[in-house]
Amino acid sequence: MRLYLVRHGQTVANAERRFQGHKDFPLSDIGEEQARRVSERLENTPIDCFYASDLGRAVTTAEVIAKPHGKQVQQNRLFREYSWGVFDGLTLEDAEFHYPHVVKKNVEDWGMVDIPEKEVYSEFLKRADQAFQLLIKKHMGKRVLVVSHGRFLNALMTRILKVKEETIWAFTFVNTSVTIIDFTHNRKPKVRLFNDTNHLSGMKGYDDVFK
Repeated sequence: MRLYLVRHGQTVANAERRFQGHKDFPLSDIGEEQARRVSERLENTPIDCFYASDLGRAVTTAEVIAKPHGKQVQQNRLFREYSWGVFDGLTLEDAEFHYPHVVKKNVEDWGMVDIPEKEVYSEFLKRADQAFQLLIKKHMGKRVLVVSHGRFLNALMTRILKVKEETIWAFTFVNTSVTIIDFTHNRKPKVRLFNDTNHLSGMKGYDDVFK
């Protein structure tokens, strides 16, 4: 299996530096351009099926990518973003104002935060495991593209690479970045490309991580 992982395009909430979680926000103008560019990059790449989180920002991005291929996008809640509970939809400043004691206690480790109503950490990892098993069991020998979210892609990579859970926030996924992982017959992963954003080069409003 060749697995393409793509983070959704920039949203209005990304631009405003909000915790998104399970709340939905539309793509910004920059996000729409990012989706168009990654679609053009992949339009001649053979892809057998497309998955997306059921949140609109991922679905919209996936549909733009899938359109030139004439394929439908399969929405699946397993690929949803991590929920920050009562922080969903807030900026850090909002959170500090409404929940100062929570922010003060946890600001150094967002992986283990004690936020009211947040997604249970172990359940989040279990969901990433389930998503990975779904792909492996159904699509070995195929080319599959998944559009998801930054935190979820972090969790998924820890499951794929079998690294310690403590590293769950260790990876950076730029909006519409492309990651490619091959799985051989023994299901061992080989990362071919990681967090690549060549298609965004020269784009107005995009900050290159190397600048």
